[in-house]
Order: sequence, then C-alpha cells, then structure tokens
Amino acid sequence: KAPRFKALIYYTQHAEEAHVQFAEQATTFFKKLNYGDGFVLDITTDFSKYPYEKLKEYNVIIMLNTSPNTKAERDAFEQYMENGGGWVGFHAAAYNDKNTHWPWFVKFLGGGVFYCNNWPPQPVLVEVDNEEHPVTKNLPASFVAPASEWYQWTPSPRQNKDVEVLL
Repeated sequence: KAPRFKALIYYTQHAEEAHVQFAEQATTFFKKLNYGDGFVLDITTDFSKYPYEKLKEYNVIIMLNTSPNTKAERDAFEQYMENGGGWVGFHAAAYNDKNTHWPWFVKFLGGGVFYCNNWPPQPVLVEVDNEEHPVTKNLPASFVAPASEWYQWTPSPRQNKDVEVLL
C-alpha cells in the first residue's frame, strides 16, 4: 500500500483578527476536504515544533497568513523546500518587505518584495495567463474575483524567468 499523502497546516493566532478568522475557516475547509479516506492532515500554531526531520515527513506545508519567524524555523523550512518539499501559502504567508531580512524567502517568492496593496478590498478582473496548466485549465480566460486585498511586488515576479505566472 502506498504511503498516504501528508499535509501540515501552519497558522498563527497572533495576527489581525481577519487573518486568524480566515485561517480557522480554511482549516475547517481542509478538514472537510479530508473527510473519509483522504490524506493525513496535521495542524499547528507552533512551527518551532517542526524541525526539518519532522517537516520532511510531509508532502506539502500549507501556511495560512503566516510564515516561519525564528532562524531555526526558517532554516528548517529552507532545508525542507530545497529537498523537494511542497508549499502553498495564503495571503500574508507570502508577505515580505525591505525589513523582512530573509533573502532566501524573497528569492523563493520570485525575487520581489511587497510594494503596495489596495484598501479597502475590491473585486478585480483576473486574466488567466496559462490556460493549459492543471491549476487553471478549468477556469475561464478571465473572471472577476470577489473583493479582496491585492498585493503588488517590486520587481514584478513576472520578470523572473524561473517564475511561472498562472493568473
């Protein structure tokens, strides 16, 4: 029997209320998605309990509005990713700016740092850049996304030849 797919959700309870609420709602969603004979799903609010030796047991780490903070956490995450780990980051999980002081993460995200955002949240027209990719193949060529906060990066990750922009 093949080993089961393992996912680790990481979020913090020490953030803006809306970020914590999103993380808790997303966690509920992933639990429902996993109902029955799905995948192994572990959830933590303490990433320090996951050194590389534990992280490497997971196929994917899902970060909900947060990212590793301490040097030990960052080192473990870097080693995990550099050894083939998978990552899905939501919203503030990808936040970095000139004060981040984590060059590896900036490069990992395509080389851009936070430039600006819109506020208040607003809907936007999203255009699909790669209609053949498995993630986007069932999406229309363009669609209006619901009201949300949208980040801009500088330089744009689109300028990085190693980044495949899907939307």
